[in-house]
Amino acid sequence: MMDGVLTWLLCFLLVTVASYRDCPGLYNCERPIRDERIFAAAESMVFNIRDEQVLDRICRKLNTLKRCYTTQAQTCNNEYNKMDVAFFRDVIEYICSPAGRTVALATSAARCHLDSALNQWFLEMIHGCAYTFHEQIRKLKAQGKGAQSPEACAKKLLLDACVQTNMNEKCGPQMEVLMEKQWAFWSSYDYAEYTCAVDVDNILARK
Repeated sequence: MMDGVLTWLLCFLLVTVASYRDCPGLYNCERPIRDERIFAAAESMVFNIRDEQVLDRICRKLNTLKRCYTTQAQTCNNEYNKMDVAFFRDVIEYICSPAGRTVALATSAARCHLDSALNQWFLEMIHGCAYTFHEQIRKLKAQGKGAQSPEACAKKLLLDACVQTNMNEKCGPQMEVLMEKQWAFWSSYDYAEYTCAVDVDNILARK
């Protein structure tokens, strides 16, 4: 068992405005895991895992989360809500896998893992990287170059690199590895049209 508090960033962009959550039954699927009180705050992106026993408890609830999502998604008409909760499900499934557990627990060595301002820094960093990306894509679209063009794919790769490099500089390689996994999941949903630059299976295969 690992002693102490294992804290890491789960970098999914949850919807923080309650009125945007049109499918409360779907979000209730997250409740059993959220009730473990692993979040530093209600809407925080930072998890506080006391030890491996806590992670084991979370992982025992994974199948319930997956079944709930499958049922509730059938009656939810808000695609963003479904994407949001699917991302939560995917990240929990990853950190409960053998490779994911190793990555998650290793982040206790990251120099920023107890930084109370990490969540706000992360959101601002993501906004900056995404803003640059969307401005570049806007210019490409004006030139008639779509999401599948080599130029657009190159910009998406630069977006990926922006996020990963910033995390490495802020927290070190331990956090960057987890960030890379989670960003791959989020990209597969929110940047699905840029499939030429996103290969989640390939990223997850990396050690």
